[in-house]
Amino acid sequence: MKSFLASLTLALSALPAFANVGVFGGFGANIELVSNSEIQMVSEDIEIKLVPAKRPVTGNLNSLDEARYDCRFVMRNLSGKPEKVKMGFPISGGDNFMARGSGDKISKHEFKVAVNGVETPATYSESSADKKFGNIFLWECQFAPKEEKQLRVSYKTFGYIGLGSLSRRELLGNSFDFPRALVLMDAALVQGYEYITLTGNSWSGKIENAKFTLNIGEFERYLQKRGYLAEDEKRYKLSNGKHVVNDRNLLFRNGLTHRHLSSSYHWKPSPDGESLVAQLSPFEPKENIRIAYFFTIVPKDAEALQHLFNVAEKSFARSKEEFSKEDKKLIADFILEFYGVKTDNKAVKKFLDAQVWYPPQNPPKLDDNLKSELLKLSGN
Repeated sequence: MKSFLASLTLALSALPAFANVGVFGGFGANIELVSNSEIQMVSEDIEIKLVPAKRPVTGNLNSLDEARYDCRFVMRNLSGKPEKVKMGFPISGGDNFMARGSGDKISKHEFKVAVNGVETPATYSESSADKKFGNIFLWECQFAPKEEKQLRVSYKTFGYIGLGSLSRRELLGNSFDFPRALVLMDAALVQGYEYITLTGNSWSGKIENAKFTLNIGEFERYLQKRGYLAEDEKRYKLSNGKHVVNDRNLLFRNGLTHRHLSSSYHWKPSPDGESLVAQLSPFEPKENIRIAYFFTIVPKDAEALQHLFNVAEKSFARSKEEFSKEDKKLIADFILEFYGVKTDNKAVKKFLDAQVWYPPQNPPKLDDNLKSELLKLSGN
């Protein structure tokens, strides 16, 4: 069970990471993020659109959902003299892994940069000297005294997907401190994206205006239809001439999907409901933007709950342990809390406090039959 928790750290560290344009110095292997006291990032307008893969996503690297980025910046020379600055967009090593086998990273990511509407060639550096940034796209920009320039960057990348957990590892501590039944509920498959804003601090002063738009309407409708992975009959066992999903896959297929975003941006839905928007004025980057979808084993209905208990009982039996009524109560209370129903179970509270979804915001609708079964087990 501990592996479910440990894998979250690996999952998040491997998320593709994309940055605000930053100031970079050095050449070759000595590239590093530096500061510039003369050039200000006046404003930024970032749109991130999640796009379904062209082929079914079945858990391998041959087909991955994409994120397409359209980034517009206004940059201003505050000084009374000409300035030349090296700008760069770093991309994490996680994305390099997901795009492994590709030679030309600029073409792979369809990376383009334009200054005042004129496309500017970019170069590529594998990492910064301090290894804090990997896969950096670089170009130079010249400013006349007091000049203001429009900068536009566009590119695409690929979503990380892998086994993770619902816990914030730094808050949870040692998983052995918690009942086995609760640790079981921590399992999740994670699909994630990230946009690094902290590199915006390398420019002079604060950013006067920032707008971030996450276009996720089409993508989330696709996820509702797809589930945690698209069906791939080759992954299923054959029984009586029919393909059968194994117990563990069925847990995720019958589980809820939870969207998790960096909370400090105070996202609001767009008027058409297709996007989430954050507007900040002034903006001083303190937290990167993380977009993660957690495919959980929290059941959607009473039948899925019974399947969850059957799997749990088998798991306990392999360790020669009894799956008790108290274990069922712990799981029931965890599920009720996920749906926004308070249980006041002190045995669950510390575990809940470490969950990425707790306290729940806009919890999902709870099926009546499932609710009845959960309340019986909970004793509420």
